This record gives sequence, C-alpha cells and structure tokens, in this order.
Amino acid sequence: MPERYGTTYGELLQKLLLDGLLDAQQAVLVKEMLRLGCRESYPLLAHELLRHLVRAGRLLLRDGAVDAPGEPLLAGDPRRGHLYRLPALLTSDVPSIPVPLQPSLGPPPRFQDREIAHLFEDQSRRLFSSVEQSSDLKGMIAGMLDLMRTLLEVPAALCFTENLPAPAGIAQGMELLPGSDLPSTGPADPAGGSPWLSEQTRRWHSWVIEAARRHDQALYLPDLGLLPEAERPLSEGSALLVPLRERRPPWSVVLSLVTPKRFWFDAERLARLRFFAGHLQRQLNYAVALQTAVSIDFLTRVHNRAFFEEQLRRTLAGSKRKGQTFALLLIDIDDFKLFNSRHGYDAGDRVLREVADVVKRTLRTTDVIARYGGEEFAVLLAPPTSPEETTMVAERLRLATANLGVRVPNLNGSMIDVGVTISIGGALFPEQGTTRDEIWSRANQLVLDAKAGGKNQVRLPWSQPAG
Repeated sequence: MPERYGTTYGELLQKLLLDGLLDAQQAVLVKEMLRLGCRESYPLLAHELLRHLVRAGRLLLRDGAVDAPGEPLLAGDPRRGHLYRLPALLTSDVPSIPVPLQPSLGPPPRFQDREIAHLFEDQSRRLFSSVEQSSDLKGMIAGMLDLMRTLLEVPAALCFTENLPAPAGIAQGMELLPGSDLPSTGPADPAGGSPWLSEQTRRWHSWVIEAARRHDQALYLPDLGLLPEAERPLSEGSALLVPLRERRPPWSVVLSLVTPKRFWFDAERLARLRFFAGHLQRQLNYAVALQTAVSIDFLTRVHNRAFFEEQLRRTLAGSKRKGQTFALLLIDIDDFKLFNSRHGYDAGDRVLREVADVVKRTLRTTDVIARYGGEEFAVLLAPPTSPEETTMVAERLRLATANLGVRVPNLNGSMIDVGVTISIGGALFPEQGTTRDEIWSRANQLVLDAKAGGKNQVRLPWSQPAG
C-alpha cells in the first residue's frame, strides 16, 4: 500500500481531530476509522472532511478548488496559523478505494427516523406481500437494486450473482446512462457457460471478482476514467461495488451502483450503504431459504415440478423474443419399481438421490434439473443450445449414470451394489414445437420409445431413422 495511506492522510485526520475542528459525529467517525485501521479509506475521508470544513467556513481555502473532487487542496486555520495540505485523492495506478461496511461507523448524518421507517415499510409492502413474491429471487434482487438507487441517488444499479437460482446479471435503470451498451432493464443473458457474468457486462469482470473477495468492505471506483478503456462501463462517472455472501448454502452477490458523476459516493451516501447493508443481507438470506423451501424437492435436493414449469415458461418466452433455441430432456430411471420391490423403499430413495446428484454434477451451471414425478427428471438446457450440444449432453448423462453404481440397503439389512440406467428423450425449440405442450409431448414420446427399444438409450428427433 502506498506510504501516503498510512501517514499523510492518517496524520491529517489526526490533526483535524486534535485541533477540535470536527463536530461530535465527525469525531466519532474519525476515531472509529483510526481505531479500525482502515488505512485504504483514509484518503476518501480526509478529502470529504477538509472540503466540508472549507464550505462551512471553519477553514479558509488557500489553494485548489473546493468543488473539484479528488483534486489537491490547501486550507488554513487563521486562528491557529495551521495549514492543512491535502494530496490528490488518486493516481492512475490506484483507481479503487475499499470502503468499510461496519455499522459502528455511525448512522447517516442527514437521515431521519421517519425516512428510514418509510423505506423499510415501502419495500416490505412490495416484496413481502406473499410467499410467491418473497421467494422470487429475481424480483427480490430487482427490488433491492431499486432501493439502493433511491438511497444512494444513482440512476442505475446492477447485480451479479453466483450459486443462486437467479439470473447471473440483473440491471435496473441502465437506460438512464447514455453511452452505455449495458442492458436497458431486466436480467442479462449468461455469457457462454459462465454463471457469473453476462456478455454485456464482461467489462465489469475483474472489479466484480475483486469486490466478491472482500469481507465487510465495498469497493469504490471514484473515477471510472482512470480505468483501462476496455474495462470502463462508462466513459466517466463513478461506481460502488457491494459484496454480499453466505457460507451455507454458499452463494455470492455483488451489487454495482453506477452514476455518470465522478466522486459521487460521499460520507452521507456511504453511511446509508453501511446502515442498509445488513438489511440487504437478511433479505437475501430470507428469500434464498424461502425459495429452497418452496422450489426444492426434499428427497433429491434438485428443483421440484412447480419451479421447473416456471423456468420452462420463462425460457420459452425469452427464446421466442430473442430467436434462440433451447432443449428439453426428459429422463426416466429404468426398472425403478424393481428397486423398491426387491430391496425396499430406502433403496429406491437412495437411487433417486444418486441419479439426481450425478445428473446435476454433469450439467452446466446454467441448466436446470428438476424431479418431475416419481422416478422422472426434467432438464432444461439453457439457450442457445444446438442439436449437437443436446446430443452430447444427453449421452454424457446416460453414460455417467450407467457408470455410477449405487450402494443401497437390502431388505435384510445388508448393503449391496446395484447398477442403474436411464432412458432419455428430448426436443428442441422451435424445431419440435413452439409451445410448452408441443415440446413436452415430443420429448415424452421419445422417452417411451427409448424404454420400449431396450432402455439405457437416448432418443432425439434429429437422430431418429426416417419413417
């Protein structure tokens, strides 16, 4: 870390504190920052405080411009004859500043209790009015982004997710940022097989990854013009990246708040972020837990039928709108009833869990698997998907299951190894149909053909013999 973070800026904060120039709330903030040793955040705090003191008339401006954020400043105290010299906030090799999120740094200076209560009440009314809304992660995240846009007074906000059953990228208000080729509103499409970033937001990649690594810190980019041109989401402005995460189950979210104004996130706005960060974390924990309860099959821990039908509906609508292809695969465990009759229901449950697990591990993270019936699973291969890719994935699922081998309890209490195979039928949108029922009917018929033809087979429309 550059020397000035630990000395020049830190000494300036100490001097402002010892000279009695700070009010009570500012003094508490500075003392806590110094106690926590948040050296990387000293520059931002020093610039904020010194400019505030000049504007308030407690110090006289000697050199520099008080309304030029990030620029050097020289101010004096005529009563004591002290000078306070402020170096430039950033250099081109230090384009980011970590911002601590500890609530102990104090509440927002200008926030009134009734304002906070109103924001909580308004968001709760919109996002928690029903179980369906509360478990809708996409809607929950979009609501959080709108709340942060209001709180921090920015025109646009994005969210990047990892290990969550939600779009990898969600954007709110991006149409308000001229010159940006980010998506206008709504979810962004996953890029390739990556669950993390959409193609449109690839320029955020390194900063999102960097922010996701941080604990109890946001990452502030005060001047986007300092970034390499290929990484700039805007030609100018500032951004704040806020990580939220949970260990069990593991998931990670980075909120990106964007404005075309440089050095926008001052002490007031950062205090608002700190005040609400814990609230946002609790909201996501609640939504993830609720969605798990209503959308996950208890036995196999993959998605259930209701969740799959909703994902199929959304994928169908999106593919029609964008002219993309996707594939539906239906999987049936061969001779499943024999496991129950020969070895007992515990053995059947073990087979279901093992097959669900191997299918889930074999699929891409952007694909969706659900237990659709007793021994039936449905798989949605995310768009865009070609016939060749569908064939490859289906054969990979069949082989992975055939090579699995499952150790199950027998009726006499011993453990035995059993072999498991699956039959698969599939269909592609729009070649095999443009409605849910058309695609489903075609895939279901091919599953039946695979079982009638000897089982442990993949049947797909483009690989069937003519006639």
